[in-house]
Amino acid sequence: MPKRSYGAVQQGAAKNRLRAYAACTECRRRKRKCDGKEPCSSCHGYGYTCVYHVASDSALSADDANGSIEGSSSSNVTHTTLGRAMAHDGLPPLYPSRPSRPSPSKPPPAQEPRSTEVFVSKQKGRYINAHSAVALPHLVGSCLGAEVPPRLHSFAWNLGTRPERKWAIHTPLSSFTTLADCQRLASVYFNAVHPMFPFLAEETFSQRLSSLWGSLESRPNFAAVVAAVAALGSFFANPSHPKEEALVDYAFSILDMGLSTPISLLDMDSVAGWILRTLYIRLTTRPAVACLASQTAMHAAEILSLHRDISERHTTTTSSREALFSKDELESRRRHYWVAWCLNCLLSVEYGLGSVKLSLATCSPPSSSPGVYIEHLVSLAQVLDSVETEVENCLNTQAMADCFLQLQSIASESALVCLFKAEVCVGILRRYVSAALRPSKTITKSSIAILEKALDSIDGLLSAHQFWWNLLSVPFQTVCIILQFDTDSYLTLLPTAMGVLRNLSQKLDTHLTKEALCTAQQLVALSRDNTQAKAKLKTDALGDCPYNTGINWPSMDEAFDFENWPLGLDFLYNSQ
Repeated sequence: MPKRSYGAVQQGAAKNRLRAYAACTECRRRKRKCDGKEPCSSCHGYGYTCVYHVASDSALSADDANGSIEGSSSSNVTHTTLGRAMAHDGLPPLYPSRPSRPSPSKPPPAQEPRSTEVFVSKQKGRYINAHSAVALPHLVGSCLGAEVPPRLHSFAWNLGTRPERKWAIHTPLSSFTTLADCQRLASVYFNAVHPMFPFLAEETFSQRLSSLWGSLESRPNFAAVVAAVAALGSFFANPSHPKEEALVDYAFSILDMGLSTPISLLDMDSVAGWILRTLYIRLTTRPAVACLASQTAMHAAEILSLHRDISERHTTTTSSREALFSKDELESRRRHYWVAWCLNCLLSVEYGLGSVKLSLATCSPPSSSPGVYIEHLVSLAQVLDSVETEVENCLNTQAMADCFLQLQSIASESALVCLFKAEVCVGILRRYVSAALRPSKTITKSSIAILEKALDSIDGLLSAHQFWWNLLSVPFQTVCIILQFDTDSYLTLLPTAMGVLRNLSQKLDTHLTKEALCTAQQLVALSRDNTQAKAKLKTDALGDCPYNTGINWPSMDEAFDFENWPLGLDFLYNSQ
């Protein structure tokens, strides 16, 4: 690692200061002069929470000691106590408070860091828990009363015997594409991808692209986002861009360097880049690679604490100047997290892996906006997440039936939403196939309605050049599920699903569409042969002798009314 300078902890020079009679808790704890104002000049200057208590120093509780914002404006470091702040807002804390143990001979410690505390360095994009090794020197310096505690820094992280790997972007983006091409492809992206995965703000993206185009390589993370957006736009464009492969290589190389070199500080563009990479990989290559990219996006979001709501109501001050994020920034954080989480749920269930579970996830759902389906996407992922829990109990339960009813109730005015609903539906039905079970009548009815609507919407998406991966996966897996359950209700969908596969194979004429159609035809032929074999066994059982289709019961008295026979009567009862 490169040589770094380590600043000494600055201690207060004057030890015998004259204190105000009613000093605030922060000045008393840090042994500083307090002017008795509200807030006092010391707390106002350092951004601490200024609180006055009549009780003595020993009565200062750990929560009061932790309810401050540590740091200075120069380092842009904030010490946020999430649990305490949520409790003040009438919300339950992230962790329950530990029960206090009475100790008459020993007073409680003046400083006990809580696991819900998060240290924030917005400038460097660091959001870490208080128990992190990076936060330890800062905490110790604060407890010892340092006026400027050690910064959030990876002190003693390794021995430093090797230099950090160098990074370089050898080919600028402008060498193989133009600003006009990127803007055109971005327009295609926001028309095709953005409605279902709306985590980028179109207006903000366009403004940044125009203003930073001349110096794009100085912002490598955003450069990767620009190239990935252009690559996805090329994928859905007709015709595609001739340099689509170069766009992909450019974006992926920057993202790969970010995993092994300090090419740039981890930021929202990093998360966006990995989400875009996940989408492109899912559209073009194998499932394991897409799952790895999705999991990387989730962990990048975790490092930035996107899964937590870090807002004004979660800080211990009401001053507007202490706000960590603007409303637009908060909404952007939420959208990045929820899209990454939803995509991870979809891909993990599809491939049969467990999704990434982030602890203490308190991120509020993103707000709805016209023209996008973020609410639908979140609802679909939440259904999948609830099914993962319900599967541990039993598949044929009322709760599982409610999941299908909830899935069916999600508004599907968009053909794309119908398609993703069907993807979730077949993902749940695969559970029944693996367990060798048949779904209940309620689940059967709901799933058929979902699948039928999705199959009808595929032709329109295909004509609009919306080549999403589930155009092929949904009808193919529908055929497999129909043949496994082999009921009259499901078999009514078989001709439609096979027709969709034939249409895709004819229009796209790719190896994967032909492979899917051929495999489906083989499975249908096997099912037909099994049915014919069963029919032959039944025919052989009847033999050559004629048989009557009607049933005649000569021993039964025709005048006898069986419906009026008393219920519960035991015909085998013998009175003797």
